Amino acid sequence: MEVQYSKLELKDNKKPANTMNSVASLVDNAFSRLPYDEKIAVKNLKRPMPQLCLENKQSVKGKDVIRKFKLDIYKKNDWICGCDIKNALFCFPCLLFGGEPSWSKNGIRDLIHLSAKITKHENSEGHLKNIFSLRMLGKITFRMF
Repeated sequence: MEVQYSKLELKDNKKPANTMNSVASLVDNAFSRLPYDEKIAVKNLKRPMPQLCLENKQSVKGKDVIRKFKLDIYKKNDWICGCDIKNALFCFPCLLFGGEPSWSKNGIRDLIHLSAKITKHENSEGHLKNIFSLRMLGKITFRMF
């Protein structure tokens, strides 16, 4: 699905800044293929944190338990972002640099055992590398030999 922009929205043939860091845009258009200045712009716009309509029903000891999305998940986990189009949670660093498909391509919609999924993901080697890559993006580095 490609987003259409009016001529007024496009400036210098670039996407509007407010959609540049949207999850849907980043899933469809690989971050690795963006020019350096657009990568920096995506980083500076930070992760999208929309209200989502996620709700899961589960039976626990004969009682129905309903789990609903809460915005405070973004405060507790500074790497989680959301997509209101896909209605799912994603890992912002892994979305940018590649990673486990459930966190970087498909998104997480099932809130049952979410805390265990979060803990497992945030301790994974790929996620930790991507966190580092995002932090280093835009920093000038050089080596003295």
